[in-house]
Amino acid sequence: GVGLTGRLIAMMSLSLDGFIEGTGGDIGWHQVSEDLHLELNEQLAASAAFLHGGRMQRMMEAHWPTAHEHPEASRATLEFQQIWMTKPKIVFSRTLTSEDPTVGVLGRIDALEVQALKDISKNDLHVGGATITSVLARLGLVDEYVFYVMPTALGEGTPLFRERISLELLESHACGNGVVRNRFRPA
Repeated sequence: GVGLTGRLIAMMSLSLDGFIEGTGGDIGWHQVSEDLHLELNEQLAASAAFLHGGRMQRMMEAHWPTAHEHPEASRATLEFQQIWMTKPKIVFSRTLTSEDPTVGVLGRIDALEVQALKDISKNDLHVGGATITSVLARLGLVDEYVFYVMPTALGEGTPLFRERISLELLESHACGNGVVRNRFRPA
């Protein structure tokens, strides 16, 4: 992070028409090349913690602990598995419980608690998931948005934003594979 405290960065894949997943939670349209995965790993390896909701935590727990057992697991996949398994995860959920020492469960999003996390973090915090991101955005807690825009329009699905938000473009970069990384900050 820049400065003495961590920033809160919302980082996610988006369709051309602004959806983070298709109907029924479909993310099969994500195009993450090995190079792009390594780039994501590099950013996430420097993260102080991941913030997300219970649904994403359950999805990640269902996949990542055994990812190394898949014969086609690439270097980027194995690298991300280590990042995921070791990083602190702050999960906002009223139903999730976890025995994992890297997981802290908070029953609600409290602006003061999230600000305190930012204040004590020397590195950036990364948030994922539409619901959590939009709540944190509304509370004015998101410092930067990093969207990996996939060359796919879905027509319907889960939108990232359900209300107007004005952003200022910091950087736009073609990642290859038709994917464009756009970095924004709140306007």
